[in-house]
Amino acid sequence: MDGVQQESRRNAAGQVSLFSGLEADVPDVFTAYQLPRINEFQLKVKLAFEKEMLGIYLSGHPLSEHTKWVEAVSTINLSELKDAQEDGSIHKRDNAPVIIAGMIAGKTEKMTRNSTKMAFITLEDLYGQIETLIFPKIYQRFSDLLKEDDFIILTGRLNVKEDEDPKIIADYIYPLDEEHVEKISKMSEAEKSRLYQRINKNNRRDTWKKSKVRDGQLSHKGNGHKRVPRDKKRC
Repeated sequence: MDGVQQESRRNAAGQVSLFSGLEADVPDVFTAYQLPRINEFQLKVKLAFEKEMLGIYLSGHPLSEHTKWVEAVSTINLSELKDAQEDGSIHKRDNAPVIIAGMIAGKTEKMTRNSTKMAFITLEDLYGQIETLIFPKIYQRFSDLLKEDDFIILTGRLNVKEDEDPKIIADYIYPLDEEHVEKISKMSEAEKSRLYQRINKNNRRDTWKKSKVRDGQLSHKGNGHKRVPRDKKRC
């Protein structure tokens, strides 16, 4: 046993490191080059990098700094819609008015048969995403607010179809800022409902007026008789 140990010590004493002759000639790169000290990225920039590289957010959510605003104006969040899908009650909400604050996570423009431009946007709140349809008349009016990563307040109607995820049909869009949040958050649920009805009515005002005149359903009542003159025939 002692002879074996002595033989091992003699062999070890004669061993040479593969890199033993290089230490004196090659500088230590880890001490020779110092990385510059830079400030921490802003959260918005960091989140953008995470989304670009990984497809998800790790450090937070872009809407997190506006959580109070989102909760103050939204009449529903996307977690509630997901629960309604799972329990089968989502169809009861078809055509229901909604107000949702969120971020535009994606946008696709399309040309209609009438050569007018519309858009499909992916609206994202703190709980999920939903596809939103922006028809030409609405898109023409609010296109400046509909850029990717913009924060908006959107009013519209739920569109629920069998075997499809629910969508929103947009009627009006506001920027998500202090002025509009304060204005909408002070409204009661009844006032928010009336806001939606007024917006919805304004979007269809011309059609409504024409149909009333056509059907002769004039609301003004006076002491005399009123007639709606017909167009004279051209000679």
